[in-house]
Amino acid sequence: EDYKIPPPSRDWRRRLAFWYLHCKLAIKARVPTPFWSFLKGMKLSLARPLKLKPEELRIDKLLEELALLAGSDAGAANVQIKVDAPSDLSSVRADRNYLKQVLLNLILNGIQAMPGGGTLTLAARTSRADLLLPVADTGAGIEPRLLGRIFEPYFTTKSNGSGLGLAIARRIVEAHGGQINIASEVGQGSRFHISVPLAGPES
Repeated sequence: EDYKIPPPSRDWRRRLAFWYLHCKLAIKARVPTPFWSFLKGMKLSLARPLKLKPEELRIDKLLEELALLAGSDAGAANVQIKVDAPSDLSSVRADRNYLKQVLLNLILNGIQAMPGGGTLTLAARTSRADLLLPVADTGAGIEPRLLGRIFEPYFTTKSNGSGLGLAIARRIVEAHGGQINIASEVGQGSRFHISVPLAGPES
């Protein structure tokens, strides 16, 4: 009797859909992380120093670019992306590709956190010598007992997650001399807070 290959499970279909979306957005945003090296690169980034290439960035333009890139996928999930960043905001010195990787990860997390639709807000402000980047969704939120582990490598609250995205995001932000944290309330949504020095990482 011929052996029939069983169809992929729902869990694996979710995983493939997640990585397809991540890589599609990364390609659109010209982040140099092709699919076959993406996972390997994420693991290596946790183990070795990052080689940053800082440049002057207009963060309002970067957020608008990412919102546009993710717009079709957000629209398919009934998610509205709002950008709240003044045009006269001070420029920041940062690695463009790495900062894109952080924000793309948070955008994807936000879209996935709102399966029934909602609003994802990408904001930018300055406070003294720092750039502040809040990224907020109106999703289901995260239980308080899990918040302390959210940035741990391989820890995930999603069936289709790798548990590496937020760990890498923190690694990149800290390499810039900044911080990332989260505030979340069940039933209300989550807000990630990123702060990085406007002058860029210390050399």
